[in-house]
Amino acid sequence: MNDNLSITIFAPYFPPRQRVGAIRPYRFAKYLSKIGWRVSVICIGDSHNSLTMNQIEDLNDVKIYNLVPPVDRTSKKKNIQPKKGQKEDRILSWFDTQFPIDTWLPFLYAKKGEIESILIENKADILFSTSDPWSSAFIAKNISLGMNLPWVADFRDPWTLCDTRFFKKGKIAQRIEKCIEQKVIETANMVTFTSTTTEKKYLKFYPELAGKTATIRNSFDVNISDPLKNVIKNNKLVILFLGQFRALSSAESIIELLSAIKISAPKLFNALEVHSFADLDHIDKIFAEQNEVLGKFFTRPKVSYEDVGKEIEDSNVLLLSTKPERNDIIPAKLFDYLPSGKPILSLVHNPEVHKIMEETKAGVQLTTHNLEQVIDFLYSIYKSNLDFTPKANKIATYSAYHRSTELDVHLRKLLSDVG
Repeated sequence: MNDNLSITIFAPYFPPRQRVGAIRPYRFAKYLSKIGWRVSVICIGDSHNSLTMNQIEDLNDVKIYNLVPPVDRTSKKKNIQPKKGQKEDRILSWFDTQFPIDTWLPFLYAKKGEIESILIENKADILFSTSDPWSSAFIAKNISLGMNLPWVADFRDPWTLCDTRFFKKGKIAQRIEKCIEQKVIETANMVTFTSTTTEKKYLKFYPELAGKTATIRNSFDVNISDPLKNVIKNNKLVILFLGQFRALSSAESIIELLSAIKISAPKLFNALEVHSFADLDHIDKIFAEQNEVLGKFFTRPKVSYEDVGKEIEDSNVLLLSTKPERNDIIPAKLFDYLPSGKPILSLVHNPEVHKIMEETKAGVQLTTHNLEQVIDFLYSIYKSNLDFTPKANKIATYSAYHRSTELDVHLRKLLSDVG
């Protein structure tokens, strides 16, 4: 097979856009280009931010095509959070729930011809789309059929099989999206997921997927650190949640844990602080107030992705948490935590996360049902006597380079099969 293969990655969210979903396609583009692919990326342009010097260097051999939207509510200037009125927020939220697929659809559909021209210009051998936004899968499906182009649909999260997100959609939108997802499943030459739990769920619901799925987990792209000495400053044990608590990653679990620790280990409770990068939302704030733990939450100023290492270094424990019902996903921040040399406290109800924690020895997975173990774990960190020796060889298997070589194998096999 030709070693100089061409892949076009259709990733609406891509750096410099400040979204978690932009990181996965960015790393694939970076490393696929380094291992011999001719890579082009089609993304939604960001008028507020620019690529950093490091990103420009990483993507030196990657052609990036920006689709420029007339209006963009998803891009914000760094460190600036414009506030809307409550009425406007409610109207926009209602519109998002009623609009089928997502509100990027009209814009991306209007750009379909431009996207096809880019594919032709780059003589693409294969198209790789990543979702959400799910409109990218819808557009990629139409393009793949029209151009007879092999296509991989990457599901970063479950779509209609997401119990905690999809059913917030309006009934008409739900019906339309179920039909579209069915067509995507039928059309795609391959569907990739970020967890085997999600992959198994889709295989059970869509038997026609048999033989054309793969799990390619998220990754990290920094050097693996030696276990970092935990320095307790001002008698405070700082637990960092690398992101912001929100609807799908609520603070519910850590609030319940703090409430239990307050009763069982008041001295430890007094030392604890939970840091994140946004104030608690209204529901979490009320829950924290009811449990009398709101004063334990602190908001750090937002930083660029390249400054994440310093934020981790200034913490004692790294918190992994999401809604308990979301037991079929692996939070992407786990892979930022793994190489850091800091202990991870996982409150995620996911067997895959438990397995990763066990094999890497990067921390523990506990719940309020393991309260004594949680207290012992946090106390040992506080007293600087935690037996903590992460397995660097296991952690290395989650590097961005490793994940990209894994994708490379799947892409070449697909092209060989359809060729």
